[in-house]
Amino acid sequence: MIKGIFEGRTTFFVLYALFLLVGIYFLNTTFHGEETLFFSRNHTAFWDSFFTFGTRLGEPYTYGILVVALLFVRFGYAMTLPMIGIVVSILSWSMKMFFQELRPYNYFNDNGLISELNFVKGVRIFQDLTSFPSGHTMSGFAMFGFLALVFGKNPFWQVVFFCCAALVGISRMYLLQHFLNDVLAGSLVGVFLAMFVYYLHVLYRKSSPHWTAKKF
Repeated sequence: MIKGIFEGRTTFFVLYALFLLVGIYFLNTTFHGEETLFFSRNHTAFWDSFFTFGTRLGEPYTYGILVVALLFVRFGYAMTLPMIGIVVSILSWSMKMFFQELRPYNYFNDNGLISELNFVKGVRIFQDLTSFPSGHTMSGFAMFGFLALVFGKNPFWQVVFFCCAALVGISRMYLLQHFLNDVLAGSLVGVFLAMFVYYLHVLYRKSSPHWTAKKF
């Protein structure tokens, strides 16, 4: 069954592996927060709007839109997506409370570098000990990872769903909400959650086929 998850979906997983490897490389060759400072120093009006939109792909609005769209594809998919959102919320909150890592704002403020940060107008900056992992990134990779698995036999959609998930993660650094390690951890948990939920979804459909497996 595990082998079946990867079968025909190598494009998404290859892209994610590259994303993870590149992230780990920078994590080990730069100082903590350097990627955040890089994004902060390269803000433009276009990228501000682009990444503000990108971060919303990991928020409840996107779940709602996708649930409605999936109702016209298969009820089971539409019913599964909100459950992913609930699990992500619980996991994200639990891990944040356990690790209690400083947000970029607090970290740079404590190190006397707050003046180097360029904030995006209209974006609320989160503070305190809730940085690790990135909940938005976890949400993006769990949600779009699941979609890549259920629709991923087409390489085009694998690329689209990966790009959506990656955009969420990168946006969290651009908007000065998270560090690179927060994003990588969130993505990893999100991908494993997507695989686990997809595995359970397939088992359920095979053991109890009924109206949730039908199209609208």
